[in-house]
Amino acid sequence: MAQKDHKMEHQMEGETKVVDGIKGRFKVQPSMGMLDLYLTDEKTDKVITQARVRVAVISPDGRKIEKDLPGMKMGELFSFMNTLDMSMKGKYSFNIRVDVEKKRLNFLFGYEVK
Repeated sequence: MAQKDHKMEHQMEGETKVVDGIKGRFKVQPSMGMLDLYLTDEKTDKVITQARVRVAVISPDGRKIEKDLPGMKMGELFSFMNTLDMSMKGKYSFNIRVDVEKKRLNFLFGYEVK
């Protein structure tokens, strides 16, 4: 199992934050219009697959877009993902609400399309 977790860490890029014992790694692929949030338990490194995830995006022009991020397994990796048109250059803000294990957590991430 540790080998698999190490492989997952190595393959992923993006910003990582920890909120209340849950590690969230957020990956943006603007060329494909993809958003991915990978969740793990900080202490056990166990991948979290049972959560409800919703994102509020503020685009560079100030528009607010809300989307659910359904959980999905792609190959060996499990993430909460959706698509987003990121053709506009500038800074995007992502406020991600995660309901997991009877807790509500908020992760804040940013990304700039140049």
